[in-house]
Amino acid sequence: MYDPEKRDALLKAKGVDVEAFRLWLREHDVSNECDTDEYRETQPSKGLLFVADYLADWGPGVNLCRNMIYLTLDWLGAYLAGDGPYAACEKLEPILQACFDYRWHLGAVGLYHDHSEPDDELIAFYKEEV
Repeated sequence: MYDPEKRDALLKAKGVDVEAFRLWLREHDVSNECDTDEYRETQPSKGLLFVADYLADWGPGVNLCRNMIYLTLDWLGAYLAGDGPYAACEKLEPILQACFDYRWHLGAVGLYHDHSEPDDELIAFYKEEV
């Protein structure tokens, strides 16, 4: 599906520190979901889609999947008990971080990019911000 070695080699060839890029992109993707109107407009359904993808076939392993279930229960409990359109958005952050990290491990580029090669536009955006 994805090729993490190819992704990392491409980033290195473009003069990008792979780990710094990973952390920057994770923060960017999670912030986009939790610190914008995206949260108010799409949760809890979009978060649950990320969780379902993470849990598919217990890919990350039983212990990590159990932890994801506990994080999800905590988030949904806070969401239901919350007040306002941004209720419990901080509880979604560790869920999305785990989803991002797992997809990255598989070779994907972030939560949204369904391929293993970071495009030039994304790399340029990273270099502008860092």
